[in-house]
Amino acid sequence: MGAKSLSINIGIGIFVMILWMFVISPELKTTHELIELNAENTGFIQISDNVGDPLSEPIKMEFFWTKKITEENGNEIMIHTVYDYRDMNTDESFWTVELDELVDKKTKRYLEKPGFFAFPTNLEKKDYDVYDVGGSIMPYKFEGVEELDGLDVFKFSGTVTFDISSEYPDFGEEIFEDYSAVNLIEPITGIDVSFSEKFTDYAVINGEKIPVLDAWDEPTAFSESVLIKKAKDLIILYSIYDKIVPIIISLFVLAIIIAVEIILKLRKNLLVQQESKIKNERLVTIGELAARIAHDIRNPLTIIKNCNDTLNFVKDDSVKFQKNLERTERAINRITHQVEGIMDFVRYSPLDLVQCSLLEICKSALMGIPLEDEIKINLPTNDVNVLGDKVKLESLMYNLIINAVQSTNNQELITIRFTESTDTVTIDVEDQGTPIPDDIKEKIFEPLFTTKQSGTGLGLVSCKNIVEQHKGTISVRNDPVTFTIVLPLNVSLDVDFKIK
Repeated sequence: MGAKSLSINIGIGIFVMILWMFVISPELKTTHELIELNAENTGFIQISDNVGDPLSEPIKMEFFWTKKITEENGNEIMIHTVYDYRDMNTDESFWTVELDELVDKKTKRYLEKPGFFAFPTNLEKKDYDVYDVGGSIMPYKFEGVEELDGLDVFKFSGTVTFDISSEYPDFGEEIFEDYSAVNLIEPITGIDVSFSEKFTDYAVINGEKIPVLDAWDEPTAFSESVLIKKAKDLIILYSIYDKIVPIIISLFVLAIIIAVEIILKLRKNLLVQQESKIKNERLVTIGELAARIAHDIRNPLTIIKNCNDTLNFVKDDSVKFQKNLERTERAINRITHQVEGIMDFVRYSPLDLVQCSLLEICKSALMGIPLEDEIKINLPTNDVNVLGDKVKLESLMYNLIINAVQSTNNQELITIRFTESTDTVTIDVEDQGTPIPDDIKEKIFEPLFTTKQSGTGLGLVSCKNIVEQHKGTISVRNDPVTFTIVLPLNVSLDVDFKIK
């Protein structure tokens, strides 16, 4: 067995092991069984007919909690959650809450709002924001470690208050709910093995809380035992994935190494030719990719060089020094944005929503764009604040402005306008460049489509992705060439409360 072929086979073995540990095994651990849930609690509820009326005698109540996967697209899944509170004596429903939420099945994070839709696997001893309760993400505090039927679990508790007036339309008063919960979580799987809750609905009159509903519930012994068994079974399964399967893979890879070595000796000349061909193809591919990336980062690097040259002549902390230093920093950030733009194209990343100024975003984007003296950019005279991802919106405006600059050949006027309505803002980026032919107008937002020899074909598709992630639209028209983006001013949570 030659040293070179032995190294190759060992490398194959290591690759297979890494593939199992970091790709296949994690995928197997994101099964529907881990995410979906059926739990049952029992408790008591007291209700009043009107604000100020006494609460009823305690009524025995059942609480059913279910989570089902209704849609799946890679790591993106749609979770349908139902909270059903029922009278144990009559089996009539007090009320039902249903949620449809888009989440990431691996991280267990919401994709359209902050926080987790369930406690993640491999829990740490820290606080977490989990579950949408009345339109608010529940802040849970880590309380410690307990033992439950031979299982070590993490204890978390949380409280939240929210307006629930819409559920009491006939009361004529604002109604709020104080909600608290205690969850016992198996830390390896993230399974919620035990869950208890307490909630009080009330009106505030003359500074005093007047309750209209008071309820609490805790898990049944059967429901708790089923979830504990589920957690224990998955822990055993994960142990097989993490320990036994790697041993089997190692033995299998060893057998493959021996078999491959025999084949290598028989087909040595053919493999040498194939490896040479593959190597050449890879070199060509790498060269093309490097050329495109070099083109994308050339302008920011030019700015960095020019600013550094200027800094050589500045001897103190002057305003000019600080300005150039800021431009250098922004240019470096622009390189980062370019790389992130490529990454955003190949993988989904959730929005980091903050209130931000569109005018400041445009100004920040312009700082990273080299402009000739002949180019004039008219910024809006008004400003609009939106709830959005500041970094992604700046990348959006950068790509649109740089596209306009390149289209005008550095010789024309570029105008940016903001038009605000009740719920949306319209952003127009207008240039005096050559009109876009009708036969390619529908293709310019497609991946890798470009009319520029050195273009990557990812700029406008990245713009489209960013706009759509913000629940907006983007379009283009001629006479003059204008890219129009329509964005919502705010993001609302789709929570449907139903009371029977």
